[in-house]
Amino acid sequence: MPCHRKYLTLSAIKMKVSILLISMILFGCSGPTDQPPECPHLDKLLPLHLELKILETSDTKISLLYKLRNDSSDIAILYKPLLPMNNRLEENIFSIFDTVDYLILRPKFQSKEDFCLPQLKKDNFVFLRPHDSLVSIINLCDYYDFSEAKQKGIKYFMLAPTARLPLVDETLHQVTAWDTSYLQDNPIYFWVELPQKPEVDSMRVQFTIP
Repeated sequence: MPCHRKYLTLSAIKMKVSILLISMILFGCSGPTDQPPECPHLDKLLPLHLELKILETSDTKISLLYKLRNDSSDIAILYKPLLPMNNRLEENIFSIFDTVDYLILRPKFQSKEDFCLPQLKKDNFVFLRPHDSLVSIINLCDYYDFSEAKQKGIKYFMLAPTARLPLVDETLHQVTAWDTSYLQDNPIYFWVELPQKPEVDSMRVQFTIP
């Protein structure tokens, strides 16, 4: 890899307030999920722009456009197992719930990724150049179970991205920082989320099924 390339570093990111506060603001609901267990870490925000848009809904298809753009002047090193690649999902990176019972939809697959121990090998990363985008179109029906909600006649849903990706340097070593809560160095992860706006629920995608 050419040495003159620049990568997103700690100078290009800012600290979030706390994991709990973010979860309360973003999702506003509680309940069991299939997310990997938590481990001590710090959260950051990178200059990445995420666009999510429902393109089509039918009995068998809910097409979601996922577009992640690198808005920085540096190369973004992104962990592929926690991203939709080639129009496929390998991990549960969304929280989908109905707007009536706030029932969280279960994924149809078992999680393979260990949040605490990411596999830091080159094949597991995509190097997104400045102003380039990662684009996938995913059929949510292939990965999430809508059957219980459909049986109840529920048609209105919300989707929020939940992926936190490990922050690594150009040598693919995980970046750490001093954690004042645990009084030790802990790994840094960064959120991939929708841009925050003043509107209520602006960081969620609302959609209706037939």
